[in-house]
Amino acid sequence: MNNLKQEAAKAALQLLEPDQFIGLGVGSTIAYFIELIASRVSFKSSLKFTSPSLETKILLQENGLICIDNSTIATLDYYFDSCDQVDIHLNAFKSGGGVHTGEKIMANMAKQFILLVDGAKMVDKLTTKYPLCVEIIPDAWLSVLKELKSSYSSAISNIVLRKSEQKSGPLLSERGNFLA
Repeated sequence: MNNLKQEAAKAALQLLEPDQFIGLGVGSTIAYFIELIASRVSFKSSLKFTSPSLETKILLQENGLICIDNSTIATLDYYFDSCDQVDIHLNAFKSGGGVHTGEKIMANMAKQFILLVDGAKMVDKLTTKYPLCVEIIPDAWLSVLKELKSSYSSAISNIVLRKSEQKSGPLLSERGNFLA
């Protein structure tokens, strides 16, 4: 991890206060942030954490932090995440983690949504460097595919289901949905 990502995570520590509900996304910067909280925050036992990511939930538990089910709370004080790109208008491009729906839910639950990024992810305008990923309920796959092709035919050249070399069939999100 580069030093700028580490500095972003360190700066985020300053926002934490006792008795807060904190949502965390997924990725190397979030993993480092969890390590910092576990090792440097004196009031960590008063904080409650949740995440749409099983990987992050495991990291929270391994670091002795209280991880609660997000269905038991309505509001988060903060939701911290990372992204692939963010433009000058703060539009963010996220495509990699496969927890899209959960991330959107948590961002909406948060009083403040904060992206932990370094300067390399800041762009004037979002680009096509990363493939756009859409999470689709399996029962609606063909209908959504038809709608995407109809609505965005000039912008979309090829829509495919994500696949994994580790298993046969499509790669699924943490909610059991297709990723296209």
